[in-house]
Amino acid sequence: MVESYAKDASEALASNDFVAACGVADLICARPNINPALRASMHLLQARACFWLGDAAKQEDNAFEAFNLAAPASALRFQAAAELAMASSTLGKLDTLLELVDELIDAAVSSETLPDYLIGCCRLGIALQRAGWPEHVERLLGHVQGELHSQAESRADVRAWTLLLRAELADHAGDHGHSLALMRDAAAAFLEQGDSRWACVCEANAGAAMLALGGYDEARKELTEAIREAAASKISQSEIMRLNLGLAEARGGDRHAGLERLRGCLTSLGDSDDWRMRSAGHRYVAEVLLDLGTHEEAEREARAAVELAASPALRAQALAMLALVQLPRPMEAFMAASQAMGMLKSVGGVAEDEARIRLAYAMSLEAMGHAENARDAYEKARDRLLKRADRISDPKWRGSFLGRVRDHERTLTLAEERCSDDA
Repeated sequence: MVESYAKDASEALASNDFVAACGVADLICARPNINPALRASMHLLQARACFWLGDAAKQEDNAFEAFNLAAPASALRFQAAAELAMASSTLGKLDTLLELVDELIDAAVSSETLPDYLIGCCRLGIALQRAGWPEHVERLLGHVQGELHSQAESRADVRAWTLLLRAELADHAGDHGHSLALMRDAAAAFLEQGDSRWACVCEANAGAAMLALGGYDEARKELTEAIREAAASKISQSEIMRLNLGLAEARGGDRHAGLERLRGCLTSLGDSDDWRMRSAGHRYVAEVLLDLGTHEEAEREARAAVELAASPALRAQALAMLALVQLPRPMEAFMAASQAMGMLKSVGGVAEDEARIRLAYAMSLEAMGHAENARDAYEKARDRLLKRADRISDPKWRGSFLGRVRDHERTLTLAEERCSDDA
């Protein structure tokens, strides 16, 4: 009977009926004398379902139960660690991520559990990267680099997660062209192993990479298709896809439609556990409002983005937006931009809007009347931007990256004007 229920729960998860999957798994876990492995597998199933439902708190609770019930160094424990890492990253519980690094580095791994272990390392690496801890990513990956390469050649699941991790690392380094290619490869690898949900997420991430490259029309097309697939699969990740679509619309010239979509997404998110998504949403709204000349409301949105940003990287992005809004008050703008620059240096780079951080710092120096320091900041911002652009091999994307992304175009223009004035 219990085995039959467990099969029903698995089938419900496979068919995207996440609520039913959780309900059946709950019934099994409530039964007395259930062996720990089965109980762990049901909590793991619920953690996975809660991820797709967008309930990070319940994902964390179930992943934690599965992790503690599973035998040490078992495939089940590594799978639970992967879910716990993703939930902890979403909730901003960063100490848990460090504990998981120690857990995985010290684990005794067998040949049978190696694939699940490597996938767990990849997912923890993604969580650490999003938390702004590249040094711990390096520590973890340095431990498994050889195994990742060999296993990825023979197993589509390990290959898919390795590609997704590499795409996230490339995005963080500002290499959006490489990230785009890796995301497309990851989507193909997930489809190869029959995982259409994660393939959809990767396709949406590819759309976000196009957005970062200034390909607004291309991003809108990619994101619209990903949203359609996400809706068919009933996954909550469609909200971040809609946020990116709204930003693509606004940056592509349709500001009012983009603003309406962004505000609708923030309303839908409400008090969601995903502080990263909510902070980004407020930052995007602030950007559009500033472009529309609505400074007071833009400042409120920028401050909300700062308040929600729990990681150094995300906080740097939000502070840069706030600095641009505050340029009419140079001292306040400079304080925000200086904090953003300090955080940027501490994490070594951010996934998006890095040029904005450097631009806001230069512009705030100029607004303060520090012309020489401002020229130096503009020059460094330009050099960093061109260095990032040199990584983009496709001439079309390189041109779009430099010419269509407003912060990039402004950086190049202002650097040329101010540095030529100095000459």
